[in-house]
Amino acid sequence: MDRRPRVFISGPMSPTKTGSPIEYLANCRRMIAAAVELIKKGFAPFCPAVDMLYFLNGEWADPITGEEIKAYSLAWLPVCEAILLMPGWKDSAGARKELALAVRLGIPKFNSIDGLLYYFEGTHGE
Repeated sequence: MDRRPRVFISGPMSPTKTGSPIEYLANCRRMIAAAVELIKKGFAPFCPAVDMLYFLNGEWADPITGEEIKAYSLAWLPVCEAILLMPGWKDSAGARKELALAVRLGIPKFNSIDGLLYYFEGTHGE
């Protein structure tokens, strides 16, 4: 089995500019696109944008809460080798919290996929 570096993708999710669901979906789309690119490049990204799917199962008697989702996502960060900060991360309280934890844990941070690739060059099968 290939060893794929684990990368936590961090960025704005909740709408900050317009408050619109369209902004939320655009934020999710950017994060998911980054995750797909990383998967294709040999990484194992954790993408909190897909957490929205947990809210779609209407069969649960006790629906999952936003706080439960945030705690679940944050639990993945300590096992990651890097954090990728998506554009607009500074405007997100959640992303700032994720970055603060990454810094405390000594996890390298990146503002671009190119920077991440350069850092991991030679360690992920390319």
